Amino acid sequence: MQPGSSGSPLINSEKRIIGQLLGPGNIYICPPYQCDNPSLQVVAYGKFNVSWRDHSDWRRRLKNWLDPISTGQTTLDGHWVSKCVSTNYNNHNVTSNRTIKCTTINSGNTRVYNGNKLTFDAITVNLNNGFEIKNGAEFEVNIKK
Repeated sequence: MQPGSSGSPLINSEKRIIGQLLGPGNIYICPPYQCDNPSLQVVAYGKFNVSWRDHSDWRRRLKNWLDPISTGQTTLDGHWVSKCVSTNYNNHNVTSNRTIKCTTINSGNTRVYNGNKLTFDAITVNLNNGFEIKNGAEFEVNIKK
């Protein structure tokens, strides 16, 4: 466990938060940050639904902060956000594996050569004239929501 990681999420296979790191477990077995044996570094995770409703201090009860008007909503899907809003990926010869991440990607006059892969992670991808995938090359688009 890294110092300052308390509160970090425990995420299930559906990419939903089901718990959070509360801190070190038994500090008498291995005091935090002073343990040379990683197998003794025990940490405690709390169930999200318990932290949601059962904490006696209202300031530490998650429901008070995340659903203050009691909507009753039990899940909330997030949205992919990129620091890059829009980019023009034009006039490139891709000769090594490359991933471009941006909300909107416009690409033209770009060639991906044999044995290489170009990946676009975006919400919107516009392929314009001159975009070519050469024999033996790969192109992948991951559309985010």
